[in-house]
Amino acid sequence: MKNSILFITLLFFSLLSCARPQTNPKQAFEFYNTINNQLEQYKPIQQKLIDKLTTALIALKEDDNAKIDIQELSDLLEQSRTVCIQEQKIVENLTEFDNGINLKQKALSYIQTFHQSYQNEIPASIRIFSDNEGNKFERAKNILLPIFRLIKEREIEMNKALGDFENKYENPVHQSE
Repeated sequence: MKNSILFITLLFFSLLSCARPQTNPKQAFEFYNTINNQLEQYKPIQQKLIDKLTTALIALKEDDNAKIDIQELSDLLEQSRTVCIQEQKIVENLTEFDNGINLKQKALSYIQTFHQSYQNEIPASIRIFSDNEGNKFERAKNILLPIFRLIKEREIEMNKALGDFENKYENPVHQSE
């Protein structure tokens, strides 16, 4: 009887351990770190562009003929496009580590939303800043604010996935310390 109970208990724990996904802490850390490093590496240039666009909008709100440095915005846009393409390629080449959390896809969604804005909304707003038509603030605001909101939504989703990944894999950021 004792052997039967012991056998059933061992079988139960054996099956339980097989049902759990096998995780490699080193691989979890590398996956997380690759995504996080890409995001952190390119964030300053992207943020600088957003800050300059916001400053331009505020200036136009106060004065429709405000002087906007179009060349600086164009240069920042080109730099941001370049780093976004690099960032996207690196993340695309990763293999999703956990399909339940889907961190890779959420990071790509965030990156691709930026990429979309670099192709469409931001160049359109820069053209508005440089044209001679009136009501620049309203026209540019109607283009930029929706994409800024979408970028923020995607950032929140991605940050939640980063947090979920950290929690599930015992905070891989701190495992190497």
